[in-house]
Amino acid sequence: MLHHPGDLRRAFTEIGPSLWIRATRGAGGKGSLPVDDFKTALRWIDLHNGWGEFMAARRLAETTVTLETVWRDGRLIAAQGRQRLFWEFAHLAPSGVTGIGGGHK
Repeated sequence: MLHHPGDLRRAFTEIGPSLWIRATRGAGGKGSLPVDDFKTALRWIDLHNGWGEFMAARRLAETTVTLETVWRDGRLIAAQGRQRLFWEFAHLAPSGVTGIGGGHK
């Protein structure tokens, strides 16, 4: 969680030189942006008034997977994993991530 700039600086130190920052609430990659430097990340969070509402994580590789599961009474019934080939409506988000996977393998 990013509550203040010190948390962001620590994320760059502990996670690595390339981070994924995003809002912790909302769908569709809300507020998400891949960042490679502290200043850009700081300005992005400030722009969205995101302190206490944003998180930092390791930036994923270009190739990712999606997982869907079905549960009943706390027991896993079925699961399916697929390689995500692209994000639908990627042009609508600065990060290119919308939360709507497209073209699965």
